[in-house]
Amino acid sequence: MIRKILPLTIAYTLSYLAASSQISGNQAYNNGNNSNNEGRNAYRNPVILLNDSAILISANILLNTPADVYMVTLALSQDGKTVKECSDSINMKIESFKSAIKKMGVTEKDIYVDFISQAKIYDYNISGRTAEQFQNGFEIKKNIIIRLSALADFDRLMIIASQHDIYDIVKVDYIISDTRKIYSQMMAAASEIINQKKATYLQVATFQLLPTSKIYSEDFYSVDPKNQYQSYKAYESSDVYGNADANLIKKVQRKSETFYYDGISQSGFDSFINATTPVVGVQFVLELNMKFSIQRVK
Repeated sequence: MIRKILPLTIAYTLSYLAASSQISGNQAYNNGNNSNNEGRNAYRNPVILLNDSAILISANILLNTPADVYMVTLALSQDGKTVKECSDSINMKIESFKSAIKKMGVTEKDIYVDFISQAKIYDYNISGRTAEQFQNGFEIKKNIIIRLSALADFDRLMIIASQHDIYDIVKVDYIISDTRKIYSQMMAAASEIINQKKATYLQVATFQLLPTSKIYSEDFYSVDPKNQYQSYKAYESSDVYGNADANLIKKVQRKSETFYYDGISQSGFDSFINATTPVVGVQFVLELNMKFSIQRVK
């Protein structure tokens, strides 16, 4: 029987590994750079004996949630011979852009123009072997910060921006309006898990716990999506060996770089709230440790 079972076990293991590699996707070209989210959530000891009189019971919760508000920052610049020429041109472009996006429901309260810099521009006059630098004008840079309540409006916003020669998307911030509500939800889940663990431990342990308990430690934090993106280049390249002509110019084809969202791994958490949503949002983590006193035997 052992000889029959062992090959089946090996075959199953090999088929499992093959299946795993088939569904890993092109992120396998990442060369292990996605380790940022792997391993840091290694499972912590669910119960720790502090001493003869107390133990710790922990709960680790992960929650995924879409943002309530999206803050989009766009950058633009304008150069000209004088400061007034720069200022008039960039302000005219901004006002035209603001009028256009207001038609899609963005209000004046949803827009803020942030003045970034004003600098001189220099160039060179070349005469023979002499290059003399001179001031050739000014450049003004400003950012436009726009508040969106729906991510579906982002594509339309970008199209309107491009129509006004605004192409630089600086960043998009994901804002959660009520973190207290999320905290309360996660604390309730953590409390339930700790009570379940306590009941399980008391079934298999010989000690008894006093009815009182204390919060030993707590860590509640969020992770923004902009810090969770990884990149890779998926391609196979040929190698050339031999005595190549020293004057030969080799033109390398452009390899596209892909970015993808790589959120916190679910490994090591006791509970995942809204774990199956495909929407990229903010991830919250709650790590709670409760201290329970052991009842001494008289």
